[in-house]
Amino acid sequence: MAGSRSLAGARPLLGDSPPARSQRAASFPREAARGRRVVPSPGGRRRLMPAGAEAPSAAGRPPSAPWQPPRCSREPPPPWPAAPGEMPHSDGAPSNKKTLRTLFLPRVLPSSVISDMSPLQNKLLTYRRCNEQQKMLHQLLIDRALKVYHVSMEEKYHRDPVPPIPELPSTVRKYFLNILTNYLFMKKCVRRNPVVPIQQQWLMSMLKLVPQSLMEGKDRQLLAEKLLQEIIMDYETSMRRYMVRSVLIKPDIEGLEDEEEAPLALLPLGLDFSRPWHNTFVQAKNKILSNLHILHPTMKALLDLGYAAFSTFLIVDFSSLRLKEPVDCQSLKTDVSLSCSKAEEKILSTWYQKVISLFTQKEALNGVKLDRVDSFYNCVATLMSNQLKELLRRTVEVFVKLFDPEDRNCVPLFKMELTLDEKKMEFYPSFQDLEEGILFIVNRIGQTLQNIQTVHSCLMGGTTTLDTELPNHVVVWATSTLKKSVRDNLEGPKEYFENYVERYGWLVDGTAQAQIERFEAEEHSFDEYTAFIDEFFTHKKEILSLPQVVHFPMICLNCEDLKQGLASNANTFAERLMDRIVASHREENKK
Repeated sequence: MAGSRSLAGARPLLGDSPPARSQRAASFPREAARGRRVVPSPGGRRRLMPAGAEAPSAAGRPPSAPWQPPRCSREPPPPWPAAPGEMPHSDGAPSNKKTLRTLFLPRVLPSSVISDMSPLQNKLLTYRRCNEQQKMLHQLLIDRALKVYHVSMEEKYHRDPVPPIPELPSTVRKYFLNILTNYLFMKKCVRRNPVVPIQQQWLMSMLKLVPQSLMEGKDRQLLAEKLLQEIIMDYETSMRRYMVRSVLIKPDIEGLEDEEEAPLALLPLGLDFSRPWHNTFVQAKNKILSNLHILHPTMKALLDLGYAAFSTFLIVDFSSLRLKEPVDCQSLKTDVSLSCSKAEEKILSTWYQKVISLFTQKEALNGVKLDRVDSFYNCVATLMSNQLKELLRRTVEVFVKLFDPEDRNCVPLFKMELTLDEKKMEFYPSFQDLEEGILFIVNRIGQTLQNIQTVHSCLMGGTTTLDTELPNHVVVWATSTLKKSVRDNLEGPKEYFENYVERYGWLVDGTAQAQIERFEAEEHSFDEYTAFIDEFFTHKKEILSLPQVVHFPMICLNCEDLKQGLASNANTFAERLMDRIVASHREENKK
């Protein structure tokens, strides 16, 4: 092959003899065909020159020197000249690869040697030289980067310290001090300005939002007044803070760091004025319209009837119970039963008749589909049941609140007596009877309005009744509260009764009888009998001097029967001793 022959002929290139070189010069038909000619070089060597080029003279040639391989040194080469018409790079290297290869060739091999090489050898040498020069360029860039880094680090560590902030002149400091003083003075003046007081109408509106049950009691009124005073103070503080922020602008100077005003009051937590709930509200409204019918005009009319009839009405009126004379427990039970019966008749004759007449009108079922009529009447029954349950619940709550331990001015006053029956002192009625009588009132209220027909049953001739039973939790709450209140209010009468038992119980429990029998069995003088008799008469006078009626918060205790019984027993024992003395004197006189 041609490439093989060229490489084989190039091996003895440096050691050829002149005849061999002359023979090889004649074997360049390819170079001659390309427009080049062979020119003899010093030392008998030939090189290729372009056609028409002048051959260098012998005088102008440098002396021939033996060829040496290129050195691979780490020292960077001198800056490279740029080709004509080409701008050099920042590091002095030309930008064209071809120019780079041409510039480096004279530095490595003489031109006579390059001309005698085949094209493949020329390419191999050029590739090797380019790789070496690229490594040298990379090392040069690394060295330059390290040098720049070391210089920047030295500048950083040897940098001069930051000079201190010069103090302000006295005139400038005095100017800022005047600003600070003026701001504080003006702020104090603005705060002292009168503030428009909060309107009384706003306070009354706030009080109306508080449930009435929280406003009743011994100290509830004082608590409400304290809360209103706090509201007034918060209002004035917010107004003064707003005036300061609106009138004055806080200067950005030193000395006012601690003059930060607290943030203004935020909106109450839990209020959301955005509209993400709107879709949910529309869906719920449509569901209510299709299932509960609560927005139907007839339902609104039914609600109005219930509010007009039951808003101020109670099954039993307990408002004047405390104003009456002490009541007997049995008579109170009778009065409550009569009141419940009358209230039930009144409700059936007024409110219930109006409800029935409302649903007998043609407009009552407007807009209700035939397949939804049963659902509509179920909604009516539920609404009526809730209205009646609320009436019963309010009546029970009013009765239970009469026994509030914190306010005993409204508790009912019951009659009780201390009696002496068959040598036994006791209460009448007993504590258990009184407690059962009070609980009976709650049960009697709960039994009212239990047989009212639904509207649908009344119109269609059915027998279905409304569910008006008191909720179980209401009954449990009322029962436990009343029991505790009754026990607390009976502590006073119980202690008073125990005082009677402690002082005069011996007159009825057999102790006095045993003492008299033992006294009579013994021998005693007339004076001893007289002293013993005087003791019984003294107890009789003391018992009769005790009060006939004793008042407690819930009990009016009548002690007349017990007093008369105890005094009678004491008098009986005294007369028995007197009869014993008379009998003894008669026996002595007979002797």
